[in-house]
Parts: sequence; structure tokens; C-alpha cells
Amino acid sequence: MINSDSEFTLIVHKFILKASRFRQLIAIMEMWVASLWIRLQGCSEMKKLDFDKTLLEAVDGALLTFGESPKKAIYYHLDKSFKLQRKDIPEDIDKFSHALNTFFGPGSEVIGKLIVKNLYSKLNLNLEEKARFEIVDYISIAREIAKREQQRMKVAKRKRRNPLERK
Repeated sequence: MINSDSEFTLIVHKFILKASRFRQLIAIMEMWVASLWIRLQGCSEMKKLDFDKTLLEAVDGALLTFGESPKKAIYYHLDKSFKLQRKDIPEDIDKFSHALNTFFGPGSEVIGKLIVKNLYSKLNLNLEEKARFEIVDYISIAREIAKREQQRMKVAKRKRRNPLERK
């Protein structure tokens, strides 16, 4: 039982203080969850925009149309004949294109189109076929678009961290 107004006031103040601390704790937890969400989102965005990995997946998918063994044989001959390992294809797409032309002749255009279609699909890009474009041209365009998108996302991420940042 409360005996006086001062005891009642003291109890109310204690309650308000505890409620205030509880609200602060909730706010801290909300900020922590939000920062964790942004970090997780950033990781998935980086995975989405890892262009070299996506390009290799597109190449794998196109070569897999021949089957697993022929795909491995093509990679083997790329390494032995052109000193081009699978992991180096994104860095030397010209050499890769030349190797495809050497292996498949005019059929390399079909394989190149498969690679480009896979790549553009994985990057959610619209493929507009051009008359004199080759695989190298399409990949260069996709790489540039992915690079710009990655830069845009970095700026957006920085602004999420510091909403007061100006342009």
C-alpha cells in the first residue's frame, strides 16, 4: 500500500525510468537487427554482382549443353592449347573467343550466343542482338552495366549508413 504522495511519485518515477530503459534497449536491438539486415543484404548483393563468377556460370551452362564430359574436354583443350584455364576466362575473354572460333569454327557463334543469353539472364539484363556484335562485345557491355550497378549499390549502402550524407 502507498502511504503518501511522495511514495507514489517515487514509484511512478521508478516505473518511468524502467520503461525508458526498456525503450532504449528495444531501440538498440532494432538498430542491431537493422544493421545486421543491411550487412546480410550487402552480402547477397555482392554475390549477385560478382560478375566473373556469373560469367563462368554462364560459360559452364552453355558448354553443358554438350554434356559434362565434353565440357571437361573443352576446358582441358583450352588449358593445353591456349594456356587458358577456366578461372582465367573472365580476364581474357578475347583469348577465349578466339579459342572457341578455333575449336568450333562457325559453330562458335551458336555457343557464344548461348553464353551471352545465359549471362544476360543471370544478370537480369535485356539482350538486344546487334548485327556485327560478337561475344566479346556483349560481355563488355554486361561487365560495364554490372560495374555501374555495383558502384550505385555502394553509394546507396553508404547513404543507408549515413542518411545525412549529401550528394
